[in-house]
Amino acid sequence: MRFANFWEEINMNDYTSIAKRFSIITLVVVSVSLIVAVLGFYPLFFQGLSLGALFSLFSLLSTYFQVKRVGNSVQSGRVKWFFGTTSRILLFVVAISIAVEFPAYFHLIGVVIGLMFTYLLLLIGPAIFRKSFSN
Repeated sequence: MRFANFWEEINMNDYTSIAKRFSIITLVVVSVSLIVAVLGFYPLFFQGLSLGALFSLFSLLSTYFQVKRVGNSVQSGRVKWFFGTTSRILLFVVAISIAVEFPAYFHLIGVVIGLMFTYLLLLIGPAIFRKSFSN
């Protein structure tokens, strides 16, 4: 199978629905962790988790838009260069820098776990949402 045929067979609505579903789940996790932090249960950790998950959401959206641009680039036959991975690494560096700069507000381990959140969703998502991925 050629690469161009692969992109023609995949519907961009699939990527849109997956990105939308994972964005909603991530926003729920951010909201719940902020509520837990306000209630006083390990507030530094859950504030860090919220910060990391929020930056992880930005990374997910960056990945989604890059997949969309690459698909359009392949379909149009033009080769373009993208800085998606670089921008995601910079997002993670900014999140870690914020946690290191403000240790009174954010727990570093919570930020790291939050940064991994959408990647964990991408790994276990097909098992959780098996019915919608099989269509």
